[in-house]
Amino acid sequence: MKIRLAVFDLDDTLTAGTTVWERAHREMGTWESHGDPYWEDFKKGKFGYNAFIRKDVACWKGLPLKKLMRAIRKMRYVPKLKETFRALRRRGVRTALVSSSIEAFANYVSRKFGIDHIHANELEVRRGRLTGRIKLKVPGMAKGRLVRKLKRRLKLKKSEVLAVGDSEYDLPMFRESGVSVTFDDADKIVRMRADHVIKKSNIYGLLGFI
Repeated sequence: MKIRLAVFDLDDTLTAGTTVWERAHREMGTWESHGDPYWEDFKKGKFGYNAFIRKDVACWKGLPLKKLMRAIRKMRYVPKLKETFRALRRRGVRTALVSSSIEAFANYVSRKFGIDHIHANELEVRRGRLTGRIKLKVPGMAKGRLVRKLKRRLKLKKSEVLAVGDSEYDLPMFRESGVSVTFDDADKIVRMRADHVIKKSNIYGLLGFI
């Protein structure tokens, strides 16, 4: 089996510490008033994932895009991430981000680490300011469908795809992949359904499965 495409989730998979959502809320001064309460309500099941994201960004209406970009530039990443993507390129493996995160952040990470394909959610911007609306290009449990489309476009078999993620929303992506990898701090159901479990501090170790 030869892996030709490695697909990654973004937040809490490639990043370390605060998620981009929390980082952005704190940068814009909306974490205590909106971000944290919405997150707690979502965890309690008061509304679904898509509704949560829409509510989460609505409070940013009228705020400058530059604040979001400042938050993005402050993000931290798991150790040896640049070396991991460099090694994947050397092996001829294409890479993709399939994430419910912010498209501006996914694009930034793509440029920083040299990632080939991006699927993420697009914040609407007008005249340099956020409108409070978001285009859900990766809604809810859609990651499997997007990986399937990417496989067709690249003419790849399931056995040629490796997927890396840490939440239940990554499980459809796992089902479309020949090899799935998660982390030892992921949810129990994700660890049970992944082919391999590694330490997040050792993402370079996934090269052993290629």
